[in-house]
Amino acid sequence: MTPQEKNVFGKLFAKTELGTHKIDLALIDDLSKSLNKSKVSYKEFNDNYNKFADFRRLSILTGEEYSKDADVLINLYENAARQAKDLGLDFNSTQIAKEVRSLIASGDPSIIKKTINSIK
Repeated sequence: MTPQEKNVFGKLFAKTELGTHKIDLALIDDLSKSLNKSKVSYKEFNDNYNKFADFRRLSILTGEEYSKDADVLINLYENAARQAKDLGLDFNSTQIAKEVRSLIASGDPSIIKKTINSIK
């Protein structure tokens, strides 16, 4: 191999190495960007999951509380309706009786209990 060929091949080889380093640097740069983006998205997921878990616990607590309150309400309603009937009064036509029936229809305690059990 002539000195001139050695010089040409030497320069080609040097450029190839430089090109390889550029690729490696670009790969490291992409890796770094991807790592930072993944850290951000993981933090967002974790924050949202924690909010979801807190909301789930709160939903269970308030649902259980409503279920207990509704059971008491239904018992009181039934007692009041029975006493009114014994006196010959129409308790069901009163405003409070209508409101109780409306609440129990829209927030059926048995459905609330099933919902709570399904998210526990």
